[in-house]
Amino acid sequence: MTTMKSIKTLLAALFCVFALSSCSNHKLNGEWKVVEINGIAVGETLNEPFLNIADGKYNGNTSVNYINGEVKICPFGCSVEFEDGACTRMAADPYSMEMEHSFLEALDDVEKFTLEGDVVLLKDEHDIVLMKLARK
Repeated sequence: MTTMKSIKTLLAALFCVFALSSCSNHKLNGEWKVVEINGIAVGETLNEPFLNIADGKYNGNTSVNYINGEVKICPFGCSVEFEDGACTRMAADPYSMEMEHSFLEALDDVEKFTLEGDVVLLKDEHDIVLMKLARK
């Protein structure tokens, strides 16, 4: 029995090591242009909204301000969580500010993703697409 318990403990440890190491090579890593937010195409804004994901962290631009924080990606599924991070506090034209508000609200609600080639769909818990991103 002790041998079986040791084998289970070893397998669990190997699983954890693999899970932690696979985040650094995850397919979501890279720079993504925000194409749509809540089904609305991103139009002309002060800056082009984007997300850059790498090594368990994200940074980007909301169309006005820069953001950064930690991201948790499940290596064996399609769950993702963008944790609250830092955000600059600049102001801009009303359209860009509304785009930023939608961006931050959507990012906060993301729980899942679907990767289709060079396009990723960020979804809420009900599989509703909140953001559509295209690889830069």
